[in-house]
Amino acid sequence: SHHITEEDMRNLMFRLTVASCILHSALCFAPTTSGSSKGILREGQVDDSQAHGNNSTPDEKNRRSFVKSIVSAILPQVLLSQRAEAGEVGARITKAVTTSDLGVSFRRAVVRGAQTMDRVDGSWEKFSDRYNLGAARSKADSRPPPKVIPELQPLDTMTAKRILDICDQAFSSVTNIASSTLADRIQKIANTVQISFQRSGVGIDANSPLAFSNAAQFNFVMYAHFKAYSEFILEKNIPFPSFRSAFERTLGQELSSLFIPEYTSLVNDDKLSSKEKLKLANSALDAWCKKFQEKGLLAAYDVGTIDDDDISDWIDGISDLQFNLALDGDATMNSQILLQEQGYRLYPNLARFAAAAIMSQVDRRQKVSTMDYYFDTGYSSDPDKFEVKEVLVSVSIDYMQ
Repeated sequence: SHHITEEDMRNLMFRLTVASCILHSALCFAPTTSGSSKGILREGQVDDSQAHGNNSTPDEKNRRSFVKSIVSAILPQVLLSQRAEAGEVGARITKAVTTSDLGVSFRRAVVRGAQTMDRVDGSWEKFSDRYNLGAARSKADSRPPPKVIPELQPLDTMTAKRILDICDQAFSSVTNIASSTLADRIQKIANTVQISFQRSGVGIDANSPLAFSNAAQFNFVMYAHFKAYSEFILEKNIPFPSFRSAFERTLGQELSSLFIPEYTSLVNDDKLSSKEKLKLANSALDAWCKKFQEKGLLAAYDVGTIDDDDISDWIDGISDLQFNLALDGDATMNSQILLQEQGYRLYPNLARFAAAAIMSQVDRRQKVSTMDYYFDTGYSSDPDKFEVKEVLVSVSIDYMQ
């Protein structure tokens, strides 16, 4: 049998120390950008400054992109250059590093060091922003002024309750979980987490936590519903990709019909060309968002226009068709962020569901993909001042075949 020698441990610890130094050095010497805002981490994250029209030069590389390139190029060489005969020895070393007092202590030291360097990095960014240090910063255009987002209109509670019912019905229809079972779980979650929301300033009736009369309370109730969905998905081992596709499609169709019931019959008119259907869908999405806003569920929005040349390229099968939908002050934004921070992949971006359903009816043969990004419209590089206020939904329709 193989045994872990003192030389093996020293060799591994040396490699981990070198890896830690590389990470720290990369953070120290990475170039700084000209103050782009930071979004919630998510797959497919985009540059905030580009998304909002801040004309940065190509030379202005993001610090963390630089770190990523350094780490991906060097770190594997440091950590993976183990001896060929590792085998069982490698497994034993891994166990020792992850469970032994020395290994745990070392890993904690590395994490603390990385956290310290990240704080130093953030302080340096704020210092550089304040005094406009660095060649890239001095040449860059100033940031756009903070975006002024209006207050939400009074919440239409009847519409909000109808939306909750639609969500529950969509979930039950896809999972075959009884509505009574779902309702019990939602009530249990609301009873459990209401204190946390109350501490954050949300006025919740302790005797009836699922009652609501304003957007903040509705956000809490929506959180309880979607957290219940996620718990059942995990408990029942429901395959998430197929569930998510069916759930979001069903929910999107119902939400679309709730605000623009006439759209389906209009877009299915065989006399309309593909271009006319696309224009109709774009107008329908604008009308849907306007209704959503009037019901007190959205503060402001901007549906991106679709260029005629892009439509022609899409019809000719040259390229996919893409446009953006900006959602400011969504009533459920905080529950969306909280659920994602807790590790759940299902969250209530209702406008994204509706947008996908509306655009899918242009041509049912084409796949419609959506991706959402979260932005601080104050454009501050100070992490202490970061506050998400806008969700940008990127909509993409596969090219015509």
